[in-house]
Amino acid sequence: MSDIREPQSPIHPHEDKIVLGSLGLLDVVMIGITGMIGGAIFVLTGPAIGLAGSSVIHLFV
Repeated sequence: MSDIREPQSPIHPHEDKIVLGSLGLLDVVMIGITGMIGGAIFVLTGPAIGLAGSSVIHLFV
């Protein structure tokens, strides 16, 4: 859940409220898993291009 509080700094007097977000355990785990999957896609593309050549581009279409 997000927490709404009054600003305590006069730097931004035009803002009347600041919204603070929070991440739960599931959110953090999902960010980590998607990062690993995304990294694996880039790492495994190199050997796939070595084996199949330029036809690997059709995988991403």
